[in-house]
Amino acid sequence: MTPDLKAHVLDRLVETGVDNEEWSFLVVAALDGPDALDNYLVGRSTGKTDREGRGPVSPKPARAQRAKPEAKGEAEPPGVYVSSITVEGFRGIGQSATLTLRPGPGLTLVVGRNGSGKSSFAEGLEVLLTGQNYRWLKRTRAWVDGWRNLHHGTASLKADLIVEGQGPLTLTRTWDGDEVTSSAATVAAKGRPASALDSLGWSSALATFRPFLSYNELGSLLEDGPSKLYDALSSVLGLDEMTNLQAVIADARKVRADQHKAATEQAKQLAQAIGAVDVASGDSRPSAALRALAGKSWDLASLTNLAAGEQQDGASGIDLLRRLQSLARPDVAAASAIVLRLRAAEQACATFAGTNAERSNETARLLREALAFHEKHAPDACPVCGTAGALGAGWRVDTAAEVERLTKEATACLAAESERRSVIAQARSLVMPVPPALAQAADVVSLDSLSLVRTLWSDWALAQTITSAPALAAHIESRVLELAEAVGALADEAGVELARREDLWRPLQLRIAAWLPSAREAQAASAHLPQFKKAEEWLKEAVNAIRNARFRPIAARVAAVWKQLRLQSNVDLGDVELAGTGQRRHVTLPVNVDGIDADALGVMSQGELHSLALSLFLPRATLPESPFRFVSVDDPVQSMDPSRVEGLARALADAARTRQV
Repeated sequence: MTPDLKAHVLDRLVETGVDNEEWSFLVVAALDGPDALDNYLVGRSTGKTDREGRGPVSPKPARAQRAKPEAKGEAEPPGVYVSSITVEGFRGIGQSATLTLRPGPGLTLVVGRNGSGKSSFAEGLEVLLTGQNYRWLKRTRAWVDGWRNLHHGTASLKADLIVEGQGPLTLTRTWDGDEVTSSAATVAAKGRPASALDSLGWSSALATFRPFLSYNELGSLLEDGPSKLYDALSSVLGLDEMTNLQAVIADARKVRADQHKAATEQAKQLAQAIGAVDVASGDSRPSAALRALAGKSWDLASLTNLAAGEQQDGASGIDLLRRLQSLARPDVAAASAIVLRLRAAEQACATFAGTNAERSNETARLLREALAFHEKHAPDACPVCGTAGALGAGWRVDTAAEVERLTKEATACLAAESERRSVIAQARSLVMPVPPALAQAADVVSLDSLSLVRTLWSDWALAQTITSAPALAAHIESRVLELAEAVGALADEAGVELARREDLWRPLQLRIAAWLPSAREAQAASAHLPQFKKAEEWLKEAVNAIRNARFRPIAARVAAVWKQLRLQSNVDLGDVELAGTGQRRHVTLPVNVDGIDADALGVMSQGELHSLALSLFLPRATLPESPFRFVSVDDPVQSMDPSRVEGLARALADAARTRQV
């Protein structure tokens, strides 16, 4: 974008008071092209910092970033005039023929009967400069094949031009085949070798300020659709860069809208695939994924966790199945060993039943209790038989000695009882409480052996309340094998169910993981779409304002030319305007016929339409910015009545004051 137009956009952002709006930075970034816009958006989305680490990379406010426009040069480039046209073997001309012209402003009329070669000179100049002829465009091959003269073997075109301040140029186009496209054009200047025609740099100007108006174009300028005339007139306004700026932002928006649309469609397909297994699987993960995919904004954090295999809930079906699969079975071997030890300990204690050791142990225990009672209450009389003075100091000494003797006698019995207590404690430690997973799983998973294991384990856990070694041994022995087998069956069943769910979930998990990168990009891209819309709306208004301001003087010249051409016509031409954008771009041509408003195309005669086409052509072709100081009009009087021809003569004479017509 030129500094001048760039500065104009930045100034307009400031003048309209939107230079600090978030969307305005899209416009500022787009001024430097699509890459700059993409870099800005990436910085906004990722939080990347600039070189000084000051935060997301953003364009400076429009006021601060305004580029100073460069000084403009002369409005009019060096002018080009035609001094002669030479045609050979082209269209209606066989032997080489030269049309000599005066290279300067003025009106030259080339007249003659039909078929005398008038249009061959006009079209020859057009083909020489552009490589094509409007007559052939959109026509069948028969039209194109007639480009070569039937009675002459070679074909060439030549024109001698005069460039103001630079001197003469000779343009030549020759053919090396029968196809009209098999030609090459060169330009030669005095004292310099010949070079390609493109070296003159006129390609853009030939399209923008097209100095040719052929018979066919005159008749179709208003008939080939509303966009063609719009393009022909708007091309001279220098708004291509503004159009490109609009395209940069529109393309960037479309890319991001397409990203979000594609990711949304993929999300729908993903949700359909997940929904197909949700009910049948009994797995909480598909349900969680569907919740995360629902709504306008996807819960990508939850989906990321699901794709990574992380559980959102510790009591989920998958977690419980894994815990059931890893339940520790009762150790049958350890249980068998502890049962033997319980019974051995009980047997050891039983060997002391009815023996002195047992009596000594029981007597010593009784006497220790009596000493403890006496120490606490200090009675003289025996609390058992009531004998007075029986519990004196001597009794205490004698009793303590007797306790010591009896304890030594009962050591073996005490050791057996201690062993029995220890073995009972160890046996209880083998019997664990009911695992929480068994209770939690009841409402989450459905396994055939789950209820049985819960019942057996609850019964197994009752061992904690048994104090008798024989009863404890019998409890363990009668239940351990059945429980171990049931727990094993439950673990196997949980493993099968877990594998089934994983087989259903794994493909979905992989699809979620594959979709997430594009979903993240799409979600980030969609966040910018509202800003794009505002930027495009502002640009549309800005382009319309600039376009109307620049087209206003051209429209005034169109009105002036029409005023000359409309002699004895009752059709008044209103303000010609460029309107619409994109596929709806068109030129408004309002007219007033005897006080009634109408559209020109609907009410004008063919001659009036040709006059209107000339009115639109001449201002465009004679703008000061055009390097071509000549215009070539082929058969402009077609369908015109005498009064209209008089107006045409006046309009062409007026144009000939500054142009070679």
